[in-house]
Amino acid sequence: MYHTIVVEDYLDVLNLLLHSNHAVSSESIDRLKFKAITALNFLDDLCYPDGKIPLFNDAAFGIAPMPTDIFEYARSVIGYNRNSCFNVFSLSLKGQSGYYAMRHNNDMLLIDCGEIGPDYQPGHAHCDLLSYELILDGQRVLVDSGIYEYAAGKMRTYVRGTRAHNTVMVDETEQSEIWGAFRVARRAKPIEGHLEKTGVNSGRFVGSHDGYRRLSGQVVHKRIIDYDSALGWTILDQLQGHGEHLVESFIHVHPNFKAMVESGLIYLTNLYGQHLVRIRVTGSVEISIEKCWYCPEFGMKVENDRVKLSVYRAFPFELSYQITKT
Repeated sequence: MYHTIVVEDYLDVLNLLLHSNHAVSSESIDRLKFKAITALNFLDDLCYPDGKIPLFNDAAFGIAPMPTDIFEYARSVIGYNRNSCFNVFSLSLKGQSGYYAMRHNNDMLLIDCGEIGPDYQPGHAHCDLLSYELILDGQRVLVDSGIYEYAAGKMRTYVRGTRAHNTVMVDETEQSEIWGAFRVARRAKPIEGHLEKTGVNSGRFVGSHDGYRRLSGQVVHKRIIDYDSALGWTILDQLQGHGEHLVESFIHVHPNFKAMVESGLIYLTNLYGQHLVRIRVTGSVEISIEKCWYCPEFGMKVENDRVKLSVYRAFPFELSYQITKT
């Protein structure tokens, strides 16, 4: 959200400079163009097939301009053209920001495996390391919970917490110690994060973080996500360390879908009751469906389903599930 706001500012400055009779040197304008194009490419790579931004951290719809409007503005100011090769399987690696994307036609998975924010200003951080959002056939299916408000309160605490993201919680402990409206004490840090193609239409993400090392047992959460066009998405969580621990893995469903469990399988159905997505969990874990909140705009909360996978096991331990379109 903030990135989009800044990109518009870049374009405003360029628009003024290009129509102000060489108020600065052409070299300075060229440098600013280069920065603007780099920022536009970043936004294009992470923009979802529905034309909107992801909702990680303190991002919400209705604050920044729509990316499509930004791209059109950039075309008129500097002749910018968007990437048009998303019809083939592609990867986007944004290591410095911690975002990793796999995209194939109108399916896209975006993973967050970066620092929670700059150390001098972590106030917009959420406990979302190794969380993801999943878009299938151009529709948001598995989502981040978004942001309801900036004022301190129950909803702000909720949306910043680990339970509000598609990731793993150990011993009911937050990845990072969030408090107040914008405060963070001890902070989870990524240990590794990389993404690579494993075939023409397949790829693998591997990432881990140290947010649970402060627990007894020196726990480390490692997540491996495999995509194969024929098999779908496989999420494997490896909980490294020792001792016995409670593991909870959360999967948040967009309000346009409902979650249900049949014969040990999780199905996501549309408003007409049609099964569109199947989630198969490996191993013996407790599966439950909970009600929670999806907050795509400030001051807006919409009830949605959350799948919770829970188990109490000795570490090291692995938990995995596979997501396929039916």
